[in-house]
Amino acid sequence: MFTRRRFMQSTAAIGLLAQSGFAFAQTQADKQDLHVGMAYDDMGSIDPHTAVTSIAVPIVREVYEGLLAYPSGFLGDAEIMPALAESWEASEDKKSWTFHLRQGVQWHGGYGEFTSADAKFSIERVTNQEFGSPFRSAYANVKQVIADEPYTLVIELENPDARFDLRLVNFQAGFIVCKKAIEEGADIKSHPIGTGPFEFEAYAARQSLTLKANESYWGGKPILDRMIWHFIPDNSTRELSLNGGEVHAIDLEARQQVVDRIRAQGMTVDLAKEGTPYWLFINLTIKPFDDLRVRQALAYAINRDDLVSYLGKDLAVPEYSAIPAGYLGHIDDMEKYSHDVERAKALLAEAGHESGFSFEMAMSNSPLYLPYMQIIQEQWRAIGVNVTFRVVDHPTYHRLIRENTNPIVMYQATRYPKTAQIYLDQFYVKSAAIGKETAITNFIHYGDVLPGIDDLADKARFSADPDEQNELWAEAQRRIANDAVTIPLFNQNAARARSPLVDLQMPAGNLSFYMFSKDTRILDE
Repeated sequence: MFTRRRFMQSTAAIGLLAQSGFAFAQTQADKQDLHVGMAYDDMGSIDPHTAVTSIAVPIVREVYEGLLAYPSGFLGDAEIMPALAESWEASEDKKSWTFHLRQGVQWHGGYGEFTSADAKFSIERVTNQEFGSPFRSAYANVKQVIADEPYTLVIELENPDARFDLRLVNFQAGFIVCKKAIEEGADIKSHPIGTGPFEFEAYAARQSLTLKANESYWGGKPILDRMIWHFIPDNSTRELSLNGGEVHAIDLEARQQVVDRIRAQGMTVDLAKEGTPYWLFINLTIKPFDDLRVRQALAYAINRDDLVSYLGKDLAVPEYSAIPAGYLGHIDDMEKYSHDVERAKALLAEAGHESGFSFEMAMSNSPLYLPYMQIIQEQWRAIGVNVTFRVVDHPTYHRLIRENTNPIVMYQATRYPKTAQIYLDQFYVKSAAIGKETAITNFIHYGDVLPGIDDLADKARFSADPDEQNELWAEAQRRIANDAVTIPLFNQNAARARSPLVDLQMPAGNLSFYMFSKDTRILDE
């Protein structure tokens, strides 16, 4: 550990040298124990097939791997590379996928060699209804998994899927677990067993989790000896811990003044672009929101610049499409409903609401929701639409919006793999409408009250032609915009901060949390 005084002196020296343009090479510190401050009070389950929280995901990704991988630090769209599979190919009809597995990869804890049996077990574990993985829909199209040879895996699909390989990356359903360890009763919720560059060493509830370097990692031994994840839910305490040298990197509160302050203290701030998109979903079953002119008026009344200004210039960009920027299939060529108060008023008058109207909605008390909705409340008041909030805690809000009580639902969501299809399937197809047995997050009732985009989504889902998929996804976005059933708001960037002594040796990436590779190192002061 380094002292605050020595750390700040070192930071100042680094800054002066950088400003002068002086080229220098710093040596590695003797002690390679990386301390990370996380914005949570504990980690919860880190079983990769059930872990959904932002604290669990970065830990899981250091321990577990997929057959394929996104580039280090990224969750992307179509850019993937080999991992536990060295190569792969699909049949011409895109219904059969063959993966050639890396040989000699060892499981942590002495559980032996990774083989196709582990990959088959992992996929079938995710799809097992009794196990209840929240990611099982990723493999809904899988007909059978064949593991007759130890280093060859064949996955047969019910229907064509030109981008099925995106479901086998190092995220959620794509992680491979150890068949032998689980069958022998290992509790991987708190003691993970993977093949990745770091393995479990110790866990102290509500305090920390320690991972150590995997000495026999197939990709080469990591430079870091240990990675200690500290649970520090308070924003100020995390900042002080970084400033005082108790930790090397932290989750940072995504506010411009916080980003500016941390930078002024000599720290490195890394912003995750294409972060968390926000929308307003309009419930078509509640009047007067079944009227297209009312929905269009609400859309024209939104001034996205006000929302972006509230967050800060580094932390948000306007969003206009139902499919967020950075996702495969996203387009900008659709009706955008740019801010136009007079047009909004005219549409309301045409719909018979010349004096406006009032309504009530449940609203989350979360600082990630309520302030933005209060800004929109004022913007709608300018056109005569008065909304009052019944403010509830965040879990209650999530329950209520699934009970069809809200005419408007504010929602933020990042979905993987980052393709248009997953957003269409979860937010816009008829079967995903809330209230159905197959409900996901179609708060609009799109496809029931209006024809929707099911025809386009169904065709794109099982297309063997990537170009055709792109065209169908583009048409779906235009149709959603024309129907004005959702109002895209902005895409919020996440912020992270680190000591300048932390050398990632890779791009900081587009994740809301830090990912560290086997090449990450701590520099000498």
